[in-house]
Amino acid sequence: MKTIHTPAPWTVQTPGPSQDGYPHNLSICHESEMRAVYIASIPGGAHYERAKADAVLIAAAPDLLAALERLLWLETSQGVTDEEFSLATEQAASALAKAKAKAKAKGEA
Repeated sequence: MKTIHTPAPWTVQTPGPSQDGYPHNLSICHESEMRAVYIASIPGGAHYERAKADAVLIAAAPDLLAALERLLWLETSQGVTDEEFSLATEQAASALAKAKAKAKAKGEA
């Protein structure tokens, strides 16, 4: 099944603090060679750390989807090698780490 969503990588961006002292909205974007594609916005405000964690999780969605699809494909395939399985579990672990990351949003120090 072919997916039609915006391809990875998705990144989290923020323009910095607003006039009231709270960070602005966080944007989830995909930057290609041609242009930046806006995907979603998460309100910053007083709950900025939670909003940033939500944005990081959303930005990891394409990687999580690809890892899950690969693992499910391996589950139903015949003659899967140990190397193929190992690579798929590494991909899944990497996607989970990205989803759980306390990564700095672009534009933050």
